[in-house]
Amino acid sequence: MANPKEGNRNIRRIAKATGVALAGAELMSALTGSTAVATKDNRPSAIVVEGQMPSLNSPITLFQREVGVRAAVEREYVQPIAVESKEQAAKLFGADAYSKDSDHWKINEFGGATLKPDPTGKAHRVRTNGAVVEGWIKINKPGEHQAQTLVSRPRDVKKLDINGGTFWRFEDELAGWRQVRIAVIAKEAGEQPDVDVVPVCLPGKDSNRWVTPARIKSRVTIAQRIGRDKWARDPNNWILNRDGSATLREDPSGLEHEVATAGAVLTGWNKIDRVSGFDASPFVASQVRELYAKGVTVYLPKAGDAIALHRQLYKQTVKREADPIKGQPGTIVNSYCN
Repeated sequence: MANPKEGNRNIRRIAKATGVALAGAELMSALTGSTAVATKDNRPSAIVVEGQMPSLNSPITLFQREVGVRAAVEREYVQPIAVESKEQAAKLFGADAYSKDSDHWKINEFGGATLKPDPTGKAHRVRTNGAVVEGWIKINKPGEHQAQTLVSRPRDVKKLDINGGTFWRFEDELAGWRQVRIAVIAKEAGEQPDVDVVPVCLPGKDSNRWVTPARIKSRVTIAQRIGRDKWARDPNNWILNRDGSATLREDPSGLEHEVATAGAVLTGWNKIDRVSGFDASPFVASQVRELYAKGVTVYLPKAGDAIALHRQLYKQTVKREADPIKGQPGTIVNSYCN
């Protein structure tokens, strides 16, 4: 375990160089005795950079249980494989004109590559190319910070549309993904507690089973189960659909609202400003504690059907978005899970 005092000294040194507030970094150090890094624009860029993961009696273990992160503890710190230059970052991860421009990248002292936010506010497409991406999308939500943070698992995610983010390469991609998730969750809890951290991955194995969800019979019950803010908890803002699902009405004010999966599978979308002009970023989510959505429909899986239902709805959503008439061809459908 690293010395917390030494970790704090390293944090202050990094903060002095980058102009970053210390709140989230000091939380990370207090929890793990390790160093965390943030970016100058206060967006997520945290990673444990020394020492081991905490013991079973450490504070972060309780924190992980609270947020539902199932990453194992007692793991050695996983060293990132350094991205050597801005040019290499653009070549590895660029997927549109903006992200392919090396001037829009920077390399931090631990070998991570960060895509700088576009001053116009546009989201841009990137390739993960085997890297763990801690990115963010700009959304219109209640609270101080207009963002939702995404942490992608390399084996499941090939491309993303994000406003900015940091890319970490690891030899052990799964261990690296778990490590980055833990660090980002702790950092956001200290710096931006109103921002949800959402894992991007596919759950379990594809069984290719067709399953029928259970019928939702009460707007009151689903509002209490799924809603996490005033709008989403109001039964009057829910519609019961003929197929047994339930849909949260869109807020006329344009705000996105916080919901939980709570054992259900959700299909929905976030509104982001893309270069392509398509502003809907669709997703399918399960096993995620909380996330913000512009619109969302809830499906209740029967016992043992959650993974099969998630993958079934994901395939349907991908097919629908590819339709040139009904969908948004070229749009990425995100899969959120734990």
